[in-house]
Amino acid sequence: MADSVAKVASFRSYNSAPILVTSYELLVRAEAEVNQVRWDLVVCDEAHRLKNAEIKTSSTLNSVSCERRVLLTGTPVQNDLGEYFCLVNVVAPGLLGTRAEFNAQFAARIEAGRQPGAGEEARLAAEAALQKLAEISYSLLLRR
Repeated sequence: MADSVAKVASFRSYNSAPILVTSYELLVRAEAEVNQVRWDLVVCDEAHRLKNAEIKTSSTLNSVSCERRVLLTGTPVQNDLGEYFCLVNVVAPGLLGTRAEFNAQFAARIEAGRQPGAGEEARLAAEAALQKLAEISYSLLLRR
């Protein structure tokens, strides 16, 4: 368990330690050292902490050079498309486009279709957006 920036820095010289376990807080503090390693896999427990793209932890994780990422959480995404976008963007950056593109293509349509006085056209557009979002996300999510 790396509990200091020095331990993260020394990790690069280990030939027999293929796994680095650290906290989100240390990840942020040791960003420069972490980014000097080409990672095979990043696993993030308590991933609900990443639901805001504006926090330093999310931007640090997005800067880590790694092709495979897994997020684990016991906290469901509570009907908040912004949180959903942030989590998906950590695992598969760009899959849902930019935040603005996601908002225009999915979030705005879904929210409009959920409004109490939404017309049939808005409800159908929301349903189509939800279906497309589900198709895109299908390969990323495993719910238990």
